[in-house]
Amino acid sequence: MAHSSRKMLDLYVYWTDMDKLQKFIQVRKSILNSVKHLVGNESGRKALIKSDGIAILYATAKQSDEMKQEIQRNCTSNQMDFKVRCTNSTGPQELFKKTGSEQQAANPNGKAIDNLALTCSQIIRKSMPKLCLPIPSLHG
Repeated sequence: MAHSSRKMLDLYVYWTDMDKLQKFIQVRKSILNSVKHLVGNESGRKALIKSDGIAILYATAKQSDEMKQEIQRNCTSNQMDFKVRCTNSTGPQELFKKTGSEQQAANPNGKAIDNLALTCSQIIRKSMPKLCLPIPSLHG
């Protein structure tokens, strides 16, 4: 089991590194769902911990968040450049206001990237050992 979880994580890291344009997010999501099913039992959780999977998932989730922020900065700067160039005889004209749907159109993968990070955090939470709270009144 440890070998298969490590292979799945290596595959996920490979796809994350190769998918710079964020075109294969569904493939990455499918790999994460497979890892999520692997940690559904105790042996899978132990295998993930043993293969240093928690650190790998944390690093890739953080990398995905940084990638999303970079994409949003690029989309925003491109829109600002467009606004500055679009002028008429009376001066700069505000051609559009950035609403939620326009922002989503500028960055259609933003929500999908969030879902990758969410799935990573679910796997990490599922894999962590369950500890009792050190409160004497709860344990009788």
